[in-house]
Amino acid sequence: MVLRALFATATFILAGGRRANVWLAIVVTVLAQVGLVGSLFTPNILCSAILFVLELDVLARSREPGREKVLYWMPLLIAVWVNLDWRFLIGVAAFCLFCAVRAIEPYLEQRKWGLVLPDRPLMTRSFLGLIACATGIASLVSPNFYHSYVTAWQNIFGASLLENSISMKSLTFREPQHYLLLLLAMGTFFLIGKQRARDLFQVLLLAGAVCLGFALGTETWIVAVASVAVAGEFLAWRRSNKADPQRISGATFGVGIAISAVIIIIVAATVIPSNREVLLGRMATHLPVRASDFIRDQHLPGPIYNEIGWGGFLAWYLPDHPVAIDERYELYGETKTADYHKVTQWMVAPSSDSDFASANTVILSAENGLIRGVEIFPNPEEMFRTTFPGFRQVYKDELAVVLTKQP
Repeated sequence: MVLRALFATATFILAGGRRANVWLAIVVTVLAQVGLVGSLFTPNILCSAILFVLELDVLARSREPGREKVLYWMPLLIAVWVNLDWRFLIGVAAFCLFCAVRAIEPYLEQRKWGLVLPDRPLMTRSFLGLIACATGIASLVSPNFYHSYVTAWQNIFGASLLENSISMKSLTFREPQHYLLLLLAMGTFFLIGKQRARDLFQVLLLAGAVCLGFALGTETWIVAVASVAVAGEFLAWRRSNKADPQRISGATFGVGIAISAVIIIIVAATVIPSNREVLLGRMATHLPVRASDFIRDQHLPGPIYNEIGWGGFLAWYLPDHPVAIDERYELYGETKTADYHKVTQWMVAPSSDSDFASANTVILSAENGLIRGVEIFPNPEEMFRTTFPGFRQVYKDELAVVLTKQP
């Protein structure tokens, strides 16, 4: 919740919340937040979203007269990002696009194609090259060195993820927030058209964000952040054309942030259960709490062969039982993730998977392909012995099935 609050605050600032366009900034921020309702917002995604907001704010400020040196913050920002999440690659790609566009701006200005805003100062190629080199070096300052790029590429284009992960599928546009996000992007393109000239970086940034964000369900935040950034620059451009532009004082802005923080704390204290049992009861509606309690109470041995979506929960709730896999694709890699999906989709025999063969306990979703395949077979008992040789079923509820290896 703290990260969500930081993300909302950052998007509000990016939309021009401190520049007299308060209500318009609030509208843009609310549209972005509502458009992301239901998105897969894990802590690492939220960190990337916040850092992407900071990056786009730095890039926008660098285009103001006399503020080019703000780009010196880029290497530090990327150095922090690469050590938090593989999505730093998105930030690096956006900065490379920024440098490329700014490098060709003198040519665009000579051609007078309307792709350079007249009130934006041009940047020298030597300055851009210096910042680009420093940022490239900063992106290697992590324990993974250049392997960070390999991991990031696999997380975006990994075959197993694209084929089997529901969250990696393109938006279905079966939810209202999907259309709201589309409306936000369309409205931002309209704002670009309202300017006297088109900023090529804004056009390409928003186009790339729409292509990637709508294609991968986990990355819809890119569309929201890019739209807010472009809308914020448009509002700043309109403000600069006024005779006496106003700004919100730092004290007023601080009071607003403090009030928002108090509201969030009150809501958190009201909504989040303080009782562990109540919290676990809520979790039991979508996580195998009761099945895990059974494993612990019956002292079923590890290691565990588990449902991939439950790996993180089981590692926390049953710390003494090593899990076979979880959703950290960058940790387990393409081969192990592909093997898991082949087993659970009946493409290969479970015994051919070394993790399954070495497991003493199996916990799978009642809707898992292996379990459903056994149940719909004309002779389920015989199919069970064929599919799970040496195992017997010891627990089942509406959510999970537990098997244990017979002595």
